[in-house]
Amino acid sequence: MYRITLIICFLLSILSAQASAVPNQNTQEHILPASLSVLEDESTELAIDDLLTEPWSSQFQPIGTNRYNAGYTQSAVWIRFTIRESSDAEPGDLLIILDFPHLFDVQAYAIDGNREISYLGRRGIQHGFTSQQRDPSRIVFELSSLENLSKTFYLRIRSESSMSIGVHVLTPDAFSEEIGQRRLSLGLFYGILVAMGLYNLFIYFVTRERVYSLYFFFLLSYGLYMLSFDGLSYVFLSNTNIDFIQLMRYANKLAMLGFALALLFMRDYLVLNTKAPDLDKIYRVVSVAIFICIAIDFVINSARISNFMSNAIGAIVIFSMLIGSVNLLLKGYGPSRLFVCATLFAMAGGSLHVLRNVGLVPYHFLTRNAIHFGAVVQMILLSLGLGQRIKYLREEKEHALQQTRSKLASNLHDELGSTLTAISHFAGIIVADEKIKKSTQAQKFLPLIVESTSEARERVKDLIWSILPGEDDWTNLLANMKQYAANTFESMDISYTIDIPDDIPLRPMAMESRYHFWLVYKELLTNMAKHSQCQNALVRMDVSSKDIILTVADNGVGIDQEAKQAGLGLDSIKSRLSTLQAHYQLNTAPGEGTRWNIRMKP
Repeated sequence: MYRITLIICFLLSILSAQASAVPNQNTQEHILPASLSVLEDESTELAIDDLLTEPWSSQFQPIGTNRYNAGYTQSAVWIRFTIRESSDAEPGDLLIILDFPHLFDVQAYAIDGNREISYLGRRGIQHGFTSQQRDPSRIVFELSSLENLSKTFYLRIRSESSMSIGVHVLTPDAFSEEIGQRRLSLGLFYGILVAMGLYNLFIYFVTRERVYSLYFFFLLSYGLYMLSFDGLSYVFLSNTNIDFIQLMRYANKLAMLGFALALLFMRDYLVLNTKAPDLDKIYRVVSVAIFICIAIDFVINSARISNFMSNAIGAIVIFSMLIGSVNLLLKGYGPSRLFVCATLFAMAGGSLHVLRNVGLVPYHFLTRNAIHFGAVVQMILLSLGLGQRIKYLREEKEHALQQTRSKLASNLHDELGSTLTAISHFAGIIVADEKIKKSTQAQKFLPLIVESTSEARERVKDLIWSILPGEDDWTNLLANMKQYAANTFESMDISYTIDIPDDIPLRPMAMESRYHFWLVYKELLTNMAKHSQCQNALVRMDVSSKDIILTVADNGVGIDQEAKQAGLGLDSIKSRLSTLQAHYQLNTAPGEGTRWNIRMKP
């Protein structure tokens, strides 16, 4: 059921993407022309007046797209562009939007043909955000103060982090629709993230396995970072006195913490300490190095360095995860398959994001949310992988247990069994020797030695049978029960009825339960053969409501439960039935036979 839910969530995210990617004919986005051009001011001292004169006016470089990626730069970036004329567009109908929310300072100007400057305002995280802004998660300038659109627009941009600038011009209706689509996709993304986090936290409290807690804390740190990445933290904290620059620095620290947790999670998920110990040592060192980088970042407290470190660490961790999972995949470790796929989807999402920022792929719904789609698929695959990992580790433990049981059974047979056989053999020789037999002590103890060693050998045989891996299924148990009953009754010339099926459609008994059940069964039949003096016996096995019901009955002398009859082993039988959590009913009286009804779950 859980897997089905995950697949439905994934399909919903794809459908959401497809629906959102369909353009609405009732709104129009005014695309910027190829006249968009850029100038990097390394001195950061140029003013708008300087750009209207030579040599600066001619140094703008056209880029042919509405996106510019300046990377990590301390320069002030100037962007110049014009708006395509539209017959139904008025200045008050348009908005200039920069889709990268982490720009520190953006100043906007409009210049007409007479070089008259109109100042459109100043935005950016160093100026804070208010709930009155159209969308605090992005930089938005309204053009309502302009009389017409026959102007050249200038944007001066500075940032202490990486700078990836996408400039769009939209009508308010188009912008509102775009905001709705964005909120829908982000709501789905964060909903899946929260669901995966809570699910793994719940599994941790049930199983107490560290891998689930690591995955939960990874999702927690990743989710908090993504709130900043998507600019939603600016929305939630608008109209507060929060230092948004410091907030962004802490977001980068969260990203580094998330990468460290991802590496620790991978080590537990892939069981690297046993599957690839050398690789595990390397990743342990890398994890420690990441925590050291986080500590250094707190000391330096530079947004530019923090952003660079988080991106560099992210790239190292992603490739480390891919190398580690591929390594184990080549070794045949099953759960690594989904881990490889999850890592590749995360890499694909990050790569599309970078390619969109440098203008190598077009800007649309899929590329705008590439990181989110990659993360959603990664979360789904890793959650499925965790389930597969549990099954795989259970099978590995079961295989190891089977090997241990086989080895133990072999050792018992070879060492203890052969010793008991030898003792029984030598005691038998002594008994057969007429000279020794005449000794009073020999006549008293030698038969006891023979009987005790035979009984011990039989018990060792039962123990070996109970732990042999091949004897776990019901078919072998039921066949042994029928054979033992037939041998016991025929040896005592007792008429008998055995009603035991060849198989039972229930899960096999656990090894310990099977051992106790078998000894109870043997004890009941041994008591009947030795003490009941019966002429007829019945052994029946039934199945009812996933319970097994064993009936053992005879028409013998019965048992006086008030008197303690030696040799019957009733206390031992009842003790073993208690261990099995079985319900039993003993119907007997002197001269009225004995009937045991035992009901238990396998």
